[in-house]
Amino acid sequence: MQPPATDQNDLLIQTEDELKAVAESSRLQDVSRLQMPQIEQTVKMIAGLTPAGSVPGVILSGLLRLPGRKLAPDQARQDTNALLASLEKVKDTAVYGAFFAGPAAVIWAYQSMLRLAGKDPEDAFPEGTWQFYVDYALREDTARHTTETHGFDTLFRQHNLDLKLVDRMTAWAMAAITTLHQYDDLLGNEWRERVYTSVLNQLLPDDEHCQQLYRRWEFQRPYRREADANPRHT
Repeated sequence: MQPPATDQNDLLIQTEDELKAVAESSRLQDVSRLQMPQIEQTVKMIAGLTPAGSVPGVILSGLLRLPGRKLAPDQARQDTNALLASLEKVKDTAVYGAFFAGPAAVIWAYQSMLRLAGKDPEDAFPEGTWQFYVDYALREDTARHTTETHGFDTLFRQHNLDLKLVDRMTAWAMAAITTLHQYDDLLGNEWRERVYTSVLNQLLPDDEHCQQLYRRWEFQRPYRREADANPRHT
């Protein structure tokens, strides 16, 4: 096993090397349905999504030791929790900011490990990946919900408004309905903002103003309709 990585590149390289060592074993090549070029490509993808040092390689090795192609849901939960825990250790470093995309990325990477090991991803998530994600990401979503309700209450206090419980529930239900109806546009806008700021950073890598551009934009972008909004605007 390699020594702990100290920076972003070291951690990514260590993760990929550990996975490669397992992927090149005869055990994996005997059970995997993937060809060698696909195996190499999958290893790179997993390392990019979960740069967690030796942990992904250990999990992949453990999957290979399990008999058959079916995987118990409890095993899937144990493995994904181990992946998330290992990534949380680098949460405040440049590695986390550059690579970690949340529980969805962990699940995607784990599904790829299952395919490498010749396991069936559907057996690992019998209720579907969406239901698994909801349970898996509950602590993160709970924190986000707390922040949103705090902003909701703060805005009403600023305007000296006191809503009854039924009115509060109606407001939240309408907000959820509106979000669902506008979800494609919301995702499109998220994609556009991330791509524009990323491309600008690539074009001007030495410009300090472009460093962490998207992060700084997050603190400035409006989350409500201003007075100059067109009636047609969402």
